[in-house]
Amino acid sequence: MTTLNDDLDVLRVLISRFRMRLFSLLFRVGPVTVSELARRMEADPGQVSYHLRQLQKHGLIEDVPELARDSRERRVRSAIAVTLRRLADHLEPA
Repeated sequence: MTTLNDDLDVLRVLISRFRMRLFSLLFRVGPVTVSELARRMEADPGQVSYHLRQLQKHGLIEDVPELARDSRERRVRSAIAVTLRRLADHLEPA
């Protein structure tokens, strides 16, 4: 169970306009590489990686290693999308 402080920490992470744009893009496009995110946001890959770590630290995104082509590639996705999909699977009639 999350606490009020946990929720406030998540909101603080999303206050950053860059992180909010990054999170929104991830939610819309699904699993994607860091370099693809950097290209779409017209940003430096290092900057994108830094902000992804902040989002991941608070459970908003997750790595998807099974979709990576090799050990050097990092693919990430919105953790919220996965949670919503799991919930929807349980709500569908059998």
